[in-house]
Amino acid sequence: MAAAFGAAGAGQLGLGDEGPISTSYRSLAVPSGLRAAAAGAYHSLLVTTDGLVYSAGKNDHRQLGRSGPAGIFKRIEAIEVASIRQVAAGEDFSLMLDDRGKVYAVGAGERGQLGCGRQTSEEGHRVPKIIRSLHDVPIVALSVGGRHALALSASSIVFAWGENANGQLGNGHFVPSYQPTPIPELNGRGVVGLAAGRQHSLALTAASELYAFGANEHGQLGVGDTKPRLRPELVRAALRKGLVKVSAGDFHSLARSATGHAFAWGGNQWGQCGVGDDADAILLPREIDSVQEHGHIADIATGKRHSVLLVVTSNQTTPTPSTFHKQLLFTFGANSLAQLGVAAGGDHSLVLYEERAEEAPESKRAFAFDDLAIAMPIAALTADQVRELARTDRPRLHQQLEIMLSSAGCLNAAFLTTTDRPADGVIVALGQVRSFFEAIVALNDEHATEVVSRALRKLFGNLQHISPINENHYLFLLVLLECPLLLKPESHSVPLEGLVRVFTQVTHQRSDAVGEHMLKSYLHAPVTYLHRAVQVLQGYLSHLLTGRGTASEPVYLTCVSLQALYFLNKRVDKLKASAFYNDHIGSTPAMLQEMLVWVLNKSNVFSFCMFPFLIPLPVKEQIVFQASQAAMMQSAMTSMLTGAEAPVLVLKVRRTDILEDTMKALSMVSPTQWTKPLRIKFEDEEGVDEGGLVKEFFQLVMPKLYAHAFVPMESEGLRWFWFAGPTEDRLQAYYAMGLLFGLALYNHVLVEPLFPSVFYKMLLLADPEMSQLTLDDLASCAPDVAKGLRSLLDYDGHNEKEVFGLTFELSHKDVDGRVETMELKVCVCVCVCLCVLVTPVLVSDLAQANRWEMDVTALNKHEYVQLYVQYYLYERVAASVDAFRTGFFMIVQKTPAFYMLQPRELELLLCGNPEYKLDQLKDNARYINYSAKDTVVQWFWDYVLALPQSKRRRFLMFLTGSMRVPVQGAKGIKVTIQRVADTTRLPVAHTCFNVLDLPPYETREELERKLGYALEETEGFALV
Repeated sequence: MAAAFGAAGAGQLGLGDEGPISTSYRSLAVPSGLRAAAAGAYHSLLVTTDGLVYSAGKNDHRQLGRSGPAGIFKRIEAIEVASIRQVAAGEDFSLMLDDRGKVYAVGAGERGQLGCGRQTSEEGHRVPKIIRSLHDVPIVALSVGGRHALALSASSIVFAWGENANGQLGNGHFVPSYQPTPIPELNGRGVVGLAAGRQHSLALTAASELYAFGANEHGQLGVGDTKPRLRPELVRAALRKGLVKVSAGDFHSLARSATGHAFAWGGNQWGQCGVGDDADAILLPREIDSVQEHGHIADIATGKRHSVLLVVTSNQTTPTPSTFHKQLLFTFGANSLAQLGVAAGGDHSLVLYEERAEEAPESKRAFAFDDLAIAMPIAALTADQVRELARTDRPRLHQQLEIMLSSAGCLNAAFLTTTDRPADGVIVALGQVRSFFEAIVALNDEHATEVVSRALRKLFGNLQHISPINENHYLFLLVLLECPLLLKPESHSVPLEGLVRVFTQVTHQRSDAVGEHMLKSYLHAPVTYLHRAVQVLQGYLSHLLTGRGTASEPVYLTCVSLQALYFLNKRVDKLKASAFYNDHIGSTPAMLQEMLVWVLNKSNVFSFCMFPFLIPLPVKEQIVFQASQAAMMQSAMTSMLTGAEAPVLVLKVRRTDILEDTMKALSMVSPTQWTKPLRIKFEDEEGVDEGGLVKEFFQLVMPKLYAHAFVPMESEGLRWFWFAGPTEDRLQAYYAMGLLFGLALYNHVLVEPLFPSVFYKMLLLADPEMSQLTLDDLASCAPDVAKGLRSLLDYDGHNEKEVFGLTFELSHKDVDGRVETMELKVCVCVCVCLCVLVTPVLVSDLAQANRWEMDVTALNKHEYVQLYVQYYLYERVAASVDAFRTGFFMIVQKTPAFYMLQPRELELLLCGNPEYKLDQLKDNARYINYSAKDTVVQWFWDYVLALPQSKRRRFLMFLTGSMRVPVQGAKGIKVTIQRVADTTRLPVAHTCFNVLDLPPYETREELERKLGYALEETEGFALV
């Protein structure tokens, strides 16, 4: 059914000769089952559910597409084959869109509004004719203005043609266009809605971004001024409003949000904006809040000088008009009438509705509040739609897949969602993306797979025609990174190269904010989605390295793309660092040598050392050690040539006084000796150290140093050490410990993991960078303290002072029992005074004068926490930490090789890897007076490999003196099992040399009993 109201002088209401104006809505005598309506300046169009078109109104340019009576609705019979689904009416022409995506035009064409070429357009059309230039482009939506038109293709490309005196075609000039022409600035934006006013145009994206262009003398573009725009401009005032539909009148515009709110802007001389303002122009979108009490706005329409809002309510039973200044706002109830939509044009309006019987189910309503989401006319399939089309229409499925996956616009629009934080804007629903691709894979349709591959190749060819301006226009990259076909780079190198090229432009060449916003979808998704993206890029990089080598541009672009994901992961800590390692990097001697040369002679030439997160830790270890070995060999060669010094660094110590002797010996070493290989000489013991005694030395001296100077800490069964306040004795010990850690690193000796993770971060930070320490860092050292600070940050009340009672003055008891008091805020003021005023005496006066600022409040609690973290971890023990760092860097030079390491990697190099496979230990084992096939040896390995994880660690401790293995895993340990004759003895391990004395026990039970007893008796300074 249809109803109409407004001007009727030209017959545009289809009421015959009932007068020039209808002051109330009138039902029209038209066929039931209407599908769509359109209102032009002086004529109207209706479409039935059968795809037939009826027209009425002014026909001076044959815009009705028929002859005969103009004052009543009559069918356009010239369209015989096509089934029309949408119509659009301008000032003197009409457009029609059929179910195949073909566009028909009829009426006047002197300004190009028919889109059929200059000569044909000037003659006009008496009957609807197909626009030939769009014949091969499936169109899904139309909108017409006074004498120009907009069309949206299934691939989200916007075409414009017709009059262009004010730039309403968005092509940058004022010349009319006689054929549909794409608007380049809208390509790739994900446009899903269009609205053409008299001389201005609007385009709405799936991300609810509104673009406006054309005439603007009344502010109808909503950009805050009255200057015309010749190209699409983002309406920033409409961002974050969740717009889902727009409509454009002669001089004003309307928009509706997903939450059922309406916004208006532009000309308001007749009150057509409805915002309760007498101003002649509204320059920015403003909400029409006067109708909210009646219900939710379900549809909008604009005429020449009026607006129509369709409001869905739950309590009204009949349509109720209310006055909008001199115009009318019509609200229609949801009980007796189920409205299908509204249309307005010129000075008249049309309403489509269906009469509904009382027993009709409530779900039959055309507009429920849940239905207010944005329309998606473009090719944007969901997983369910893929499965449904696969069942009912495979050819259409293949067609839609090709359109969708070859269009950045479609991919940018297809899988959007929002978070709980409006400021986040839209993100990609990665779960929906994965379900979509899984639905395609589940079809086992080879043709569908070929279609997807072909579409992806076309996609990046089309990208040269788009000009993205913000993060929402790059979201299609995240969709592609979910595509399982790209896990096979040998078959999809073309789209992968295009992907990394664009990905690099976004995350590296554009602003950091664009890349960060684009990637925020991963922050709201499980880790598996970020892992898939890394897998795709790593697979492509491996493919390149096995084919093109390291010098190609795609290799560099892929590394930059992975870098963006790596930096993102550092923020959320979802993936282990090893997830970014590429095993092909450093896998050949030539590649390893190339990286070593780069480290020693740093240059701007590409090297994987520029992307150290990609380098596997065993390769980094080789680079670090080979760089240091080069220094060691140079030092040794110099010594041998001059005869001045021994080629090794020898420390002579007594076992009984190992701590004192070590401190003394270290103090006597000259700087040129630190890079020499370390050897240990125990007093009154014969033999030459070939490395075994070095390991034993560290096992003996490190526990004593920990006990001598460090503070033991404990939480939830875990123990670790931290620095104490500086004393002369402790500073010497910390300096010595730093030296020993450096010697351990360069002599391949593992030390026990007795420091929290922040310790290794602090080794890699320069002094001014200590401000980078975070609350998470504090949690690794003092979890209980960090927990209290986090509760302060999480508190969402506004009376922190009363609840927590904190000030910027804190008291802390040091290891010696002394209470230290520190004004955190004053610490900052001291720096300012010293650096700027050079008058420290002002500090006390300043602190006293601003005493109110010292309380911890909601406004300054983040500053308080940051100052507390920095004070606790560094400032209160700064001299102690610096003494350790000084000793460490006496040996470990601050070279590019060292700073390629991340804190966790440095910990693994120093302390070893806690993850290992004991079967690798078995594979590398050597035997003395035994063989791998001997029964006792087989019993031994059967028992060891069957141990639970906790006992495996104890076994490793028993055999090697450490519960960890080198970074390359258990295969980096060379174990020797030697036969000893006395079967009454327990197995004995010489941890310095990784040698096991294993008697030839007669039974498996005896071996297991005695070996188990030996493991139980194992002791060590390591802390589980």
